[in-house]
Amino acid sequence: MSVLNQQHDHACSQVRGLLISKLRDVREKVDQLLQLEGELKKALRKCNRDLRSDEGSQHEDCCPVLKALERNSAASPLSLTGIREL
Repeated sequence: MSVLNQQHDHACSQVRGLLISKLRDVREKVDQLLQLEGELKKALRKCNRDLRSDEGSQHEDCCPVLKALERNSAASPLSLTGIREL
């Protein structure tokens, strides 16, 4: 009986370790999503500001958000890091 209890305790410890690791991964992804949300909100504010301004309504230049994304697309094609520059 003692061997079975030891095996059960070991299995429980392994599962606990896996749960802790997965929870850490989820928290990291949540942090990344919150950062992305902030960048998207900032980009939207910039777009709204530009559209309300006289300059933005002329559409002579490309959208500043697209310009920022284009500048950084070579380094990180799926990232919005260029938004931080706005």
